[in-house]
Amino acid sequence: MTPSNLILLVDHNARNLELLEDFLHKQGYQVQSMAGLDGFEGALDDHDVGLALIDISGFDRSIWEYCQMLTERDIPFIVISPKQVSHIREEGRQHGAKDVLIKPLAAQELASLIKSLIGHD
Repeated sequence: MTPSNLILLVDHNARNLELLEDFLHKQGYQVQSMAGLDGFEGALDDHDVGLALIDISGFDRSIWEYCQMLTERDIPFIVISPKQVSHIREEGRQHGAKDVLIKPLAAQELASLIKSLIGHD
């Protein structure tokens, strides 16, 4: 596995982070988890992030500024949303999201999408 296979997880809910982290570890990925946005930019500076998964639940509109940082650094990201709302999908895409997934997540869909974006050894 190369450093670019590191996945940055950002979620307001610690339990959701734990579940997603466990799933990704079982898939063979390295993960850096963040419960909140404190230290977000530092995490990007300190790690060679290959992909970010951003659960927008619990964050205000400033979350899109963080997504913009990912776009500016050419880091692909996936937005995770609690509901199917067209404006979230549109806004995610406007800020550079490769896809917007709706909870509950389908494990196989998520695994396939991640593999298509960063591959897997």
